[in-house]
Amino acid sequence: MLSHLSLPLSLLLLTSVAFAQAPVVVLSPGDLLPNGDTVRIIWAAEIAAGGEWIARVDTNRATGGIGGAVLTSEGNLMAIGDDVPGLPGATIQSLTHIARDDQGRTYCQMSVRLVNGAMRSLLHSNFTSPLLDQDDEINGILIPEINDIEVNSSGTLLVNGRFMEATHTPTQYRGIAALQVSGGAVTSVVVLVDGSVPPPGQFAPIHTFWTGEDNYVLGDAGGLAWAANLSGSPATTVAYDLAGNLLLKGGTPSPIPGRLWATAVNASFDINASGSLLMAADIDGSISDDELYVLDGVVVRREGDPVPGQAGLSFRILDRVVNLSDGGDLIHWAVLNGLPNSSNAVVMMGDQILVREGATLTSTGETIAELTSTTRATADGRWILFKGWLAGDASSRLMLVESKPVVGAAYCSAEPNSTGQFALTCAYGSDVVQEANVRLSCTAMPANTFGYFLASRTQGNVLFPGGSAGRLCLGGAIARFVSLAQNSGVGGIMDVAIDLTSIPVSPPTAVLPGETWNFQAWFRDFGSPPTSNFAQPTSVTFQ
Repeated sequence: MLSHLSLPLSLLLLTSVAFAQAPVVVLSPGDLLPNGDTVRIIWAAEIAAGGEWIARVDTNRATGGIGGAVLTSEGNLMAIGDDVPGLPGATIQSLTHIARDDQGRTYCQMSVRLVNGAMRSLLHSNFTSPLLDQDDEINGILIPEINDIEVNSSGTLLVNGRFMEATHTPTQYRGIAALQVSGGAVTSVVVLVDGSVPPPGQFAPIHTFWTGEDNYVLGDAGGLAWAANLSGSPATTVAYDLAGNLLLKGGTPSPIPGRLWATAVNASFDINASGSLLMAADIDGSISDDELYVLDGVVVRREGDPVPGQAGLSFRILDRVVNLSDGGDLIHWAVLNGLPNSSNAVVMMGDQILVREGATLTSTGETIAELTSTTRATADGRWILFKGWLAGDASSRLMLVESKPVVGAAYCSAEPNSTGQFALTCAYGSDVVQEANVRLSCTAMPANTFGYFLASRTQGNVLFPGGSAGRLCLGGAIARFVSLAQNSGVGGIMDVAIDLTSIPVSPPTAVLPGETWNFQAWFRDFGSPPTSNFAQPTSVTFQ
């Protein structure tokens, strides 16, 4: 069952890169699967270019007991105990890692029991056939164990696991390998393993590759970044890129004066289509400001820094998993100072808050009670997958949000409301009349207050009209979207879709290409005495 959430946007942002449609719950504990099992816990999920997703879950079996499954947004399903598609007589024993590329191909690492009782580890593709068995030889290399898989948008697989030479000693080496896939088969493999010599100019061989989430990444253009321990005593953690450039070395100076890199154990990476490399890593010292985001060698975000364009807000916690869109936007989870503790976790794109704890389900009144770390985003940043709890949930749900461009521009000014902030009206979607896709949002309102949007072709500037505590920036015939009135909820937000064919002036009128319309939110304010207020307006010229 899909649930639509009201949109939580930023507090004070006049120059944002993207707003979003309302988030949608796409998978929940208790959901019924085609085989009769129900979802118990959602463990992991990945997303493709069109917003399609793949997820790995624990299940409550219809026949009793706990199972596991991998499923997609299109309804594909494989479950523990099922026959292995494309491998007659074999059954699935475990499902451990998943990936999905932008061409629609899906990948799942699994353990299976063959018809003779032997166990095998294999990589399965597209819910149809095995792609790689632990005994398959690729250019003289065997992969007896796969610990994790990543895939870039072109379908090149990055495998973290154990490797061995097919014709030499049975010694296994931990490492990473880039696999080229063509026509349903692996055609080549490039491997970096324990014991490898370091990149030129460095001081020790690789001792151990780190295998944590996003400890390594393969970019769409082939760039690679990875973290490892080097040989020696004490062990030194490092991170390199494919060209052999040292990204960080534990215990050496970081870009922050007087602070050292702590370790590469928790370093994570993303590389976009242009080859820009984003690294999240820790520095030594206080845990309140130890996480850095470094883009192409430049620190772009740090715990404790103010949130750009967001008055009074700063980063308390930055997620160690971060996405870098092809447009250069950072997409990540964070906890902010300056927001109530009950609603201070957010999902961000660039400097814009896309989703915030406290968002309300417009259909049921339920709210997002908690957002969890780790987001997954498409390369263009349009679709963002994340997990969160609704009020009363015992386990997290999988949610999807689509970012949308802001249309129009702010004008006039607003007066502070009872929160001490200036409410902001924004329009987002499309300024093309024929596309009929415009939403209005108002953020930084008082919590749990009533309001609606106004519109006019004419701008104005009247301070404290009719005893209000705000500024009316509209003139002439003013439309009132009373039928779309909302309560701002705990997040202090309104968000509505408007009908461009029926703007509620008297008589109702349609927006025409070439017209400029101005939009402003009005709301009740909890002043002393109680009064009303207006948000800063926005002006949109339609095409």
